Amino acid sequence: MKTIDVVNAFAALNGAKLAKMEDKEKFTLIKAMKVLKPIKNDYEDFVKDAREKLKGDNHEDMVKRVEEWRTKHADTKPADFTPAELKELNEINTYFNDYNKKVEECVKEEADKEVTPEYARLTEEAFGSLLASNDDWDVEKSLMVSEILCE
Repeated sequence: MKTIDVVNAFAALNGAKLAKMEDKEKFTLIKAMKVLKPIKNDYEDFVKDAREKLKGDNHEDMVKRVEEWRTKHADTKPADFTPAELKELNEINTYFNDYNKKVEECVKEEADKEVTPEYARLTEEAFGSLLASNDDWDVEKSLMVSEILCE
């Protein structure tokens, strides 16, 4: 499984309700999360470091420019921007698009890294109880969690 799949499943499970699960099933889930948590934490630390290290020398100034832009132009329609305002907006967008692209490029390899954590898997019945406890989950979230947790 990929690191990013573990991270996403952990996020879903961290907010999951367990009310309709048997205690033994809950214990299995909690123990699995204990194994998955360091993978999630390492990934998040990596992303945080990448975001910090890839900032340009003018990053803080660009953040201030964005805040000022949003305040100044909150009620202005794009059609009403002056050429100078459009140029400034383009500079801001270019900087942050480039920055975000670098971060994504740096993080992609880490996100796609295969991991093979060892933990007890939930049975189909236990997973059904988890789903019953989280009836607000959509199919995508349910499938993602099942791929990480089930036998």
